[in-house]
Amino acid sequence: MSIKEIALFSCFWIGSFMAQSQNDYTLQGQITDEKGSPIELATVVLLSDGDGKMVQAGYTEADGSFAFAGLSANGYRLEVSFVGLAKYVSQPMAIGGANKKVQLPPIQLLPDEAQLSEVTVTTRKPYIERLADRTIVNPDALISNAGSSALEALEKAPGVQVGDGGDVRLKGRSGVAIFIDDKPTYLSGTELESYLRSIPASSIKQIELMPNPPAKYEAGGNAGVINIVTKRNRAPGFNGSTSLAYTQGKYSRSNNSLNLNLNRQKFGLFLNLGAGHRNFFQDLNIYRSYTRMDGDPSADFAQNSYIVPRSQSYNAKLGLDLYLSEKTTLGFVVKALANPNERQTDNTAIVLRPDGFLLNNVLADNADNASFRNGTYNLNLRHQLDSTGSNIVFDADYVTYRTDADQFFQNFIFESSGNLGYADTIRGGLPSYINIYAAKADYTKPFANGLKMEAGLKSAFTETDNEAAYTKTLAGQTFINYDLSNRFLYDEWIHAAYLNFSKTLGRLDLQAGLRVENTSLEGTQLGNEVKPGSKFSRSYTQAFPTFFANWRLDSLDKNTISLSYGRRIDRPFFQDLNPFISPLDPVHILHRQPQPAAYLRP
Repeated sequence: MSIKEIALFSCFWIGSFMAQSQNDYTLQGQITDEKGSPIELATVVLLSDGDGKMVQAGYTEADGSFAFAGLSANGYRLEVSFVGLAKYVSQPMAIGGANKKVQLPPIQLLPDEAQLSEVTVTTRKPYIERLADRTIVNPDALISNAGSSALEALEKAPGVQVGDGGDVRLKGRSGVAIFIDDKPTYLSGTELESYLRSIPASSIKQIELMPNPPAKYEAGGNAGVINIVTKRNRAPGFNGSTSLAYTQGKYSRSNNSLNLNLNRQKFGLFLNLGAGHRNFFQDLNIYRSYTRMDGDPSADFAQNSYIVPRSQSYNAKLGLDLYLSEKTTLGFVVKALANPNERQTDNTAIVLRPDGFLLNNVLADNADNASFRNGTYNLNLRHQLDSTGSNIVFDADYVTYRTDADQFFQNFIFESSGNLGYADTIRGGLPSYINIYAAKADYTKPFANGLKMEAGLKSAFTETDNEAAYTKTLAGQTFINYDLSNRFLYDEWIHAAYLNFSKTLGRLDLQAGLRVENTSLEGTQLGNEVKPGSKFSRSYTQAFPTFFANWRLDSLDKNTISLSYGRRIDRPFFQDLNPFISPLDPVHILHRQPQPAAYLRP
């Protein structure tokens, strides 16, 4: 590899370097009582030592253990609390260096000996609740969620890590399916990140974490399901609330919302509005030394990258419920989202010989301007069948996603004399369209002996249209890059049916279910003048059983034993199905080779 190639490659190796070298420390430990017995469900909060801001929060497992992953090199403090025991606050501790996994000695919580002259009992939802098939997080119980977004509230949920580019992991596993009000978002990556940033945390009622979700949920998402449940105020009359938040550092960010509700005897009307912006920067310095095959030094490389992402978000949700009778409600919901954003990266670098002689100056300006739009239209009917809680719910949805991205890469390499040795410009346009049509029916029937049955049917049709159009300008000549340009069309039908039973026997909670899905798909790659087109289709049917058992060992539910089993399928996200190369920059390229076996849903 020549010095020019080394310099050009290094200038654009930012994304992968940051993802791999930053945020890769883990802090773990164990919480016990004064007798050395492990404490389950103790609340553990990790704070930044500098400003006291919360970094992550979680709870201890049955053996008293906890772990915070994805940490950057920094100073931190721990706060641990549990009902009836004194709060523990650690001394400042530094994380960094070669040791990526920091193991703390056991932390003992001592009895709280404070004498209370008066006790006032109040009811308040805890931050974390555990059920047989899910863990429930109540964002309002954590004051640091005020003024934040759904993505920031999700980052603080136990067992959840959110990486750069919207990579959401649940208990260390990627490929999590994100639902909003029991409806899949069908999004991943930067589109999912933008969507979650547009939702104010103040509009979230609870977050449900399901590493092994019950049969009611779609089988896609091998790492599980995260369901975000939004608030709905059903108090009679007219009421509303607003949330305003503004943060100023070197750049500013803001997240604001307005919620209005009008509830009458015959109808209910609600409107949720949100708007915000987010500006921040990354100042990255990299120094590398290169050696030859024989071990002798060949060159040194010093680089600075100044990255400034900017984004805005605007969202609205309008709903109307018509109370046709005491048992029947007809509802309409319309949601809209617009998220324009831009990312400017300025790279400067020098390449030196081992003796310090300047070989090259490298300049690279990268710009990425994109817009993301979403529209959701829902018609629903809810009917109560009897006074025992039996009901049936019908839903019909039409969902659209539109993404337009313009990429601009400009690169210059100057010789030691100051003369320009190489220059090129790459432009790319990446429009994407996704349309989803779905209909489902869910039936719930409680029985007198405590047994509860749930059953449902669902059909969904998805059509996607993704295009990549690239040009390259070299020596004043602009031409189409056929290696990078292509267009891919993809259609998918999924028909599903499920049956689920649950029952409580004293302190034992049991649940068992079965979901059956039939999938038919067809993909067409149109090709271009130098790349031939291709087409494929496939159809298959699979069954997905689930089972949950939760045994509460004491009446206060402090100690439980849980067992779960489930079979799921790892379906790629629609953005990952494109069978053509999608460049991140002119040199560092993400290869998506057109091999059907690699991207067909099994």
